[in-house]
Amino acid sequence: MALSDDLRKRVVEAVVVDGLSRNKAAKLFKVSIASAVRWVKHFEITGDISPLPCGGDRRSGRIEVHHDYLRGLIRRAPDIALLEIQER
Repeated sequence: MALSDDLRKRVVEAVVVDGLSRNKAAKLFKVSIASAVRWVKHFEITGDISPLPCGGDRRSGRIEVHHDYLRGLIRRAPDIALLEIQER
C-alpha cells in the first residue's frame, strides 16, 4: 500500500528540518520506523519524496539481447522446439 506524498513529506521534514530522530518521527506520524528510514534515505540521495515505481518488467532485457539470434533460428526452422533452442 502506497502512502501519500504528504505523509512522506511531513516525516522527512520532521527529520531533516526539525531535527527529530527517524524513530520519533515514525512514532509521531504513526508509520513504521523502517518506512521513515527509507523515506529519509531516499530524500537524502535523490532530493525527492515520491516513491519509486513498483512492478514492471525487469527481466526481459536478458532475452532481448539475443533477439536477432533467436529470430534467425526460428526463421530457419519454424517448428524448432524450445529444448532445441536451449541446446544450441
